[in-house]
Amino acid sequence: PSDNSPTTNFNLIGSATIYAKVTVHQCSETYPINLKLVPTPIVAPSINNALYNICDINNDAVEPYNLTQHEPQIYSGTDPVTFSYYRSYNDASQTFSGLISDPANFLAAPNTTVYAKIQFNTGSCFSVSKINIQMTFLPTIVLHAATLKKCDKDFNFNEKFDLKDATPQLFLQTENSISLA
Repeated sequence: PSDNSPTTNFNLIGSATIYAKVTVHQCSETYPINLKLVPTPIVAPSINNALYNICDINNDAVEPYNLTQHEPQIYSGTDPVTFSYYRSYNDASQTFSGLISDPANFLAAPNTTVYAKIQFNTGSCFSVSKINIQMTFLPTIVLHAATLKKCDKDFNFNEKFDLKDATPQLFLQTENSISLA
């Protein structure tokens, strides 16, 4: 300001130099402060992926999901960047928690949100993209081990088994919401 009153806030476009005046015992010194905006990667703010009719292989309500498949959708720039993935992000404090150590094999539940941190390789500034994963699992199929036994009548270790006989042991309709075809 032209009246030499102190400035506590400064809006910047591009770069600028401001000066700080320090006075101690009636002696003053003026020091420059160089302000420069550092670019952050331009990213898609969020990615939504809905997957339907997913087999829940271990009946544990999670399936491996490759988070890195979204990198071209999130960032399409030419400058090299580094991606890291987290379970949570606090926008107010710009802090992440729950680093995902293997984003190519992330175990995702039906409704999962993950945060990607995208950072230029040459700087510390970063951008954030939110990845929303929605999965609909097929009905769980509960199976049990089956054992078929037959006497070796001719003592030649050669008997025929009808594998359909294992079905009542493998699949109990009372434990499943779908029927066998």
